Amino acid sequence: MYLEKPVNKKPAPFINVQHFLTQTECAQIKATAQDVEKWTGKVHSNTDKSTKVNSVREVDVYPIPNSSEYNYLYEIIFDAVKECNNSHFNFDIAGIFDNLQLLHYKKGHHYDWHTDIGNGIYANRKISVSVLLSNDCEGGELVLKQGADRPIHMEVGDMTMFPSYVLHKITPVTKGERWSLVTWIQDIKPFR
Repeated sequence: MYLEKPVNKKPAPFINVQHFLTQTECAQIKATAQDVEKWTGKVHSNTDKSTKVNSVREVDVYPIPNSSEYNYLYEIIFDAVKECNNSHFNFDIAGIFDNLQLLHYKKGHHYDWHTDIGNGIYANRKISVSVLLSNDCEGGELVLKQGADRPIHMEVGDMTMFPSYVLHKITPVTKGERWSLVTWIQDIKPFR
């Protein structure tokens, strides 16, 4: 039997949009930490239960609701990801179904190797998004596992997107603080 060569190209390993947000916009987003409830970063298990595991993840999480006050953030992020998805990933995507999360990593905070796709409500995640809001720290790098460990160079306001099935981590912050805004672009059905 003869099969034609597939026309789909291999998805890009990641996309970095430089200067997605201005430094002023980044400072305004960081300031929202004063207006929303802080959570302790947790890890989800195969049973969809969350547990605090400092050896795996230590970070302060500020969920940003999809309300009229923050709706513009959801819109500009989804619009930018849609455009990049059409030219690089070509995944079926429908929107942002989780809250945006403002993450605050202090000295010693980190998130060990993980993927953003999983069971239950996490099964439909397609594209992971991270926007760097500060660069006044040492350590705290986003590292993707693509054969070898690949640290992603980011400046304040840069947005990085990658498939949610890619292993990644945030290295321990050794000095200063790391602020970022993260979300996941989902579809109504998982990868197949």
